Amino acid sequence: MGRILLSLLALIALAYLLRGNPPEANRPGVRTLTIWSAPTGMEERAFKKLLARYRKENPGLRIRNVGALDEGRALRAILAGTPPDLFYFYGTQLVGPLAANGAARSLDDYFRQSGFTAEDFLPAAIAQGSYRGKIYAMPVTRDTSALYWNKAVFRKAGLDPERPPRTLEEMAALAVRLTQKDEKGNIRVQGMQLPDIIALTFNMGGGFYDEAAGRITASTRENVAAFRWFRQLADRLGGYTAINRFNASAGNSESAFNPFFAGRIAMKLDGEWTAMHIQQYAPGLDYGVAPVPYPKRLAKRGSVSMQSGDVMMIPSEAAHPEEAWKFIRWLEQPTQQEEYAAGMNNLPTLRSLLNSPRLTQGSRQREVLGYILKNIANGPHPRYFPSLPVTQYYQSLLYGQSDMVLSGRKTPEEALAFVQKQVEEQMRLYAR
Repeated sequence: MGRILLSLLALIALAYLLRGNPPEANRPGVRTLTIWSAPTGMEERAFKKLLARYRKENPGLRIRNVGALDEGRALRAILAGTPPDLFYFYGTQLVGPLAANGAARSLDDYFRQSGFTAEDFLPAAIAQGSYRGKIYAMPVTRDTSALYWNKAVFRKAGLDPERPPRTLEEMAALAVRLTQKDEKGNIRVQGMQLPDIIALTFNMGGGFYDEAAGRITASTRENVAAFRWFRQLADRLGGYTAINRFNASAGNSESAFNPFFAGRIAMKLDGEWTAMHIQQYAPGLDYGVAPVPYPKRLAKRGSVSMQSGDVMMIPSEAAHPEEAWKFIRWLEQPTQQEEYAAGMNNLPTLRSLLNSPRLTQGSRQREVLGYILKNIANGPHPRYFPSLPVTQYYQSLLYGQSDMVLSGRKTPEEALAFVQKQVEEQMRLYAR
């Protein structure tokens, strides 16, 4: 997908160069808003509920929402010069590519005129939607990870179920102790699910881009150390083959057969939505939630909060950009943010909702959401993958090369040197 995306983006850049900036296509007396949105299922229902209220509050506006948006369809529409007024994307992978190729409008003037400031929002929410100092995407909801542990598995192993690991070293030691194998070496209980390699790298003091220098930093000493720790953890838990075999036999994550719910995984790092899934599929599960453990050598810094979330962007060739911004501005108000976050069990974008009773009280699910919102997402050390022209390609390489390291086909140094070289080559296309 990374190479395909780069090819499409190259075509988009050429198309904009040849086509120029067409005038806005407004018909006199007709107010229209066309949205292409990513949510499906429960999340789509929550979004449609908001749209219905917006229609009611704006009776002269015609709204057309097309759901189940995927990146390929969005890019093809941009290339054809027929995008909607507003894109609603899952994740921020397209922020940098669309901004760098002139396919998205800068939102700075809208943002300033609406009276917003970056401090109104959760840490990094505005920065992650920015490219080269300009805002191109507004956050819809936010996500961040926490440590979840199954207290029943801890008790069975003779561990204190009320004391989660605080450091990475403690977490790794507990993971090894909690892992159980049969006589053939098959994993029956995995002490912890392998963490996301990108989040782990940030947690261990690494990073992927030097903003001030405009430089890719894939192969730094800190990143190599994180990849090495990742491989060592996998080996201590049973190795690449055994873990893959275990994963293949694990149940669907959104079901009662989720291995964490079933006691087959003792610990995992996951997002705030996990509490909602537990409430749905394993309401009797005895579990705990805590900040992500940090490396002992970084105890003074403490835990970091890995930030991500969904965003809205206005295409450069949107026919009705003013209507698109009016909807974004409406969605960013506390009433709408509270309603939508409650319906999605995601984090709201606004700091003013940190203590919202609707989001933080009334059930175990809401208490967990409140804990993560106040103690992790709003923490002092946010981390996020930068919005670059090659973000998706970069991430794809990192995941692919981490698998090469886990399987022993490459050393961490070899894998990250490869990523560094490939991403630098692509970034040179956008050098100014």
